[in-house]
Amino acid sequence: MAVTPDNVFLLSCRCHLEYMVGDASAGDRYRARLETESRRTPSGPYTAHMHVASTAIARTFMTEDARGISRYSTVLQDMATAPGEHPFVLFRVRILLGFVAWLSGNAEAGRRAYRDLRALPHIYVVHPYHLERAMGLAAHAYGDHAVSRAHLREAVRWARHYGDQPAEAWIRFELGDALASPASGVEDLADARRIIL
Repeated sequence: MAVTPDNVFLLSCRCHLEYMVGDASAGDRYRARLETESRRTPSGPYTAHMHVASTAIARTFMTEDARGISRYSTVLQDMATAPGEHPFVLFRVRILLGFVAWLSGNAEAGRRAYRDLRALPHIYVVHPYHLERAMGLAAHAYGDHAVSRAHLREAVRWARHYGDQPAEAWIRFELGDALASPASGVEDLADARRIIL
């Protein structure tokens, strides 16, 4: 970062790192710099705007404060429907829309995100657990807990396959939440306890 202090990818990575270790104030400082760079970037499907949304999502995960997260639905949806969207950006934007729908508890956004994620060509998929996780959370947002659980179980399997232990831990927590939904039976609740504990 000393060489390229305004690089949006590096700012985003540092911001995510600070939020992951629990330092919200440091994360916010890098996020402010990232937002400054995004304001210098024309509107449209640019990674600067995508990184601002992804760091907002990371902050919401850390703080559990979802106020304002729904405003990123519009920004990300505009990016996802931009003509000639690059596959690299499209895949990530669709994933982020699934997260925003879940974090904001927006059922309609969840349905739309799930539908659009299912329609993505599999050639776009880098690590399948990101896709499965986002689909599971989107389904959870619109209340289809059976579909949510199926995707999150698959996400856990893929995360374990790739050896991504931090992602696996998060997904197991989310799966436990889906298993403990109001519509869950005794077996699901027992499974939720086993997964979370």
